Amino acid sequence: MFRFYIDNISVRIAEGTLDIVPKKINVLVGPNNAGKSRLLREIRDYLSGDKSDLKIVDKIQCPFPENLSGLDESYHITERMVKDINGHWMLKAYSNKPSYAMDMNVTLENYHVRNMATLSGEWRQYFEGIIARKDYTQFFTWFGPLFYQYLGTEERLTICKMQKNYGLDSNSINFLSSFRFQGQVLDELTNKVRHLFKKDIFLDTQTLGDRLAFRVGEDFSYARTGHIDTEELARKLFRESLLDSQGDGLKSFVSTFLSLKSDQCSVLLLDEPEVFLHPPRARQLGELIAEAQKDNRSIFVATHSVEILKGILSKSQDVNVIRITQPQPGKNEITLLEQNVLDSILQAPLLRVSRVLEGVFCEKVIITEAEADELVYQELLEKIVPASGTYFAHGQNKQTLAKIAKMYQKIGVNYEIITDFDVLRVPADFNRFLSLMPLKEKKQHQLLSQADQLREIINQSVNTDGLSEEEKKQEEKRKRNDVYHKQGIRFFEPNLQRKIRETLNLLSTYHLHILESGELETILEEYDVAYTSDKSEWFDKAINRISELKPEDISRECELFRFISKIAGIPL
Repeated sequence: MFRFYIDNISVRIAEGTLDIVPKKINVLVGPNNAGKSRLLREIRDYLSGDKSDLKIVDKIQCPFPENLSGLDESYHITERMVKDINGHWMLKAYSNKPSYAMDMNVTLENYHVRNMATLSGEWRQYFEGIIARKDYTQFFTWFGPLFYQYLGTEERLTICKMQKNYGLDSNSINFLSSFRFQGQVLDELTNKVRHLFKKDIFLDTQTLGDRLAFRVGEDFSYARTGHIDTEELARKLFRESLLDSQGDGLKSFVSTFLSLKSDQCSVLLLDEPEVFLHPPRARQLGELIAEAQKDNRSIFVATHSVEILKGILSKSQDVNVIRITQPQPGKNEITLLEQNVLDSILQAPLLRVSRVLEGVFCEKVIITEAEADELVYQELLEKIVPASGTYFAHGQNKQTLAKIAKMYQKIGVNYEIITDFDVLRVPADFNRFLSLMPLKEKKQHQLLSQADQLREIINQSVNTDGLSEEEKKQEEKRKRNDVYHKQGIRFFEPNLQRKIRETLNLLSTYHLHILESGELETILEEYDVAYTSDKSEWFDKAINRISELKPEDISRECELFRFISKIAGIPL
């Protein structure tokens, strides 16, 4: 017995090729126009025997049948072979790789109907020859439609519409006809549509003559309880709305759901399944995709939706997250996110509910300590670099910033980290960020040593005369809080300030930007927003003050302009 699956996909990248070993679910993410949808179409074309326009896919490795009998046993080739009106053999298999461009002059029957390959001679001998010489092109041309299904936006909106009702004796087949006798799948569809869309759905095979279509209404229990055997019931069903007239969100969902439930294909290609769906529905669809995973199938999903990604990851661990970018025209970068890095984010509750994962769809992300930092820096960036379009994410505290940055680093997302001056206070916190940088061990120790020296200088500045050991510790702690939070670099003598600035500038080149004045609440002091330990009060004043500022109010010579410019990558 032969079962088709993909062993490996070799893709072209700037440095050569990259091998991707598919998992049960493979999610393609990245910025717009990076090549996600194209990669899906190229997999589809390769598996249909068409290699005429491959830019990303180099080669797909997959098993090849040893003989025709094994292929026939698994995919019922003999039963599927029929003759067309010209007496030519063809394989009765649904194909949704269009043979025509979809326009007003092309019917659904011509757009999505069957494999178009035909053969005038004896088919068994011909197929045995294909297998004997391992002719992959002809193998996929004939049998590819048995192995894969592709759903792009057009496909999702068309394959669930009213179609020809092909009988078992017909030489043709289409999408809806293949589900007529799958009662369990149709019942599951009904339950999902009721739950998500608060409507009922029913496949009408009785009132449309040689057509069949989904009906959408309030309750089709009268049609499910038994065969419609009276004209009154038939007319009642006939008056119900067609799915064709419903919103694109419902049509897209129905097509995707049925494709996920199909047992016929080993490879399912879903391009932007979130289109037409609100975020909560996209999250639920992601969960549905994960729940539909099977041992004998690989699902590939190209998406711009973090909700699709979160939904999938919440229900499955057998997932590849593949990030695609195009730094230069025609040059792709493709990176696989390691599972352990992804798990470290998903297992942190504060990160699961934040916007961290959305960063995998962006060219660049600025990471801040908390939501207030994110909002303040975002407003300041818009003042200095209008319409920058830079994406922000926050990690709730310093301990998680390095973890987020490591994830972005692994998957190839450019990032900048903004943190307060007190990152230099705790050696372990500071070292987490240094470990992200391509520093030699000696340089890393020098930077840690410099941070230690600053802490020692602060401690030595405390007058401990007459204090007990416990009082001394408390006074040193109070002083450290004052310096790291309120004074920052200003506490130190001028020569040392210069050396500290040199270090901070060095760290900025490695994407770590430390606010030299202290905590966030010190950043607007020169614009009359004084430091206060009441963070909520300060935040309200800061946001209002930033909204009042004009771009020309922020001098190019001031520290605020220099700091934001470094983060934005603007030469000073």
